[in-house]
Amino acid sequence: MRILLAHQGSPASEAAALAVGHVWPAHSVIRVVTVIEPNAAALSSFASYAEIMAASDQIRAEAEDDQADVLERLVERGWNVTSTIVHGRAAHELVTEAAAFEADLMIVGARVPGPWLAPDLSLARDLLDAAPCPVVVARRHSISQVVLATDGSTGARRAEAHLIESPAFAGLPILVVSVA
Repeated sequence: MRILLAHQGSPASEAAALAVGHVWPAHSVIRVVTVIEPNAAALSSFASYAEIMAASDQIRAEAEDDQADVLERLVERGWNVTSTIVHGRAAHELVTEAAAFEADLMIVGARVPGPWLAPDLSLARDLLDAAPCPVVVARRHSISQVVLATDGSTGARRAEAHLIESPAFAGLPILVVSVA
């Protein structure tokens, strides 16, 4: 199985990274993708070129450190891991990487701002619309239940088949929601 793991260094990304530790086939390959999105503050017309470059360098260094940490943990668990850091809009870059990697599954973290607020699922929604593979949106460190949104499309049928065939989801409660 070819798994694309979106990792942004956030708590939601950590949940996604730990969800990768779930029961996947032993021969699986995991590609960790970090997307550095455009930063409006760094691109301010009041910032000098040197300030913009320093901010970009700092953001890149932090992304490299965060990605190195998750790579180390995954390799310690015995996974075959590759990685990349790309620049652009997260949904577009992740879909592009998933297609190029020929991913069977994409795992992303739900951006949960706090216990009393609903998750920001805008990235997940964009990915679900465009991803070339099923997308798992991890809200916690382990997978304890699954919500399958289906509209009868080819992609939805692939996600359903993946749930049925994958031992990672065996025995989990699955809520099926029709969005047709």
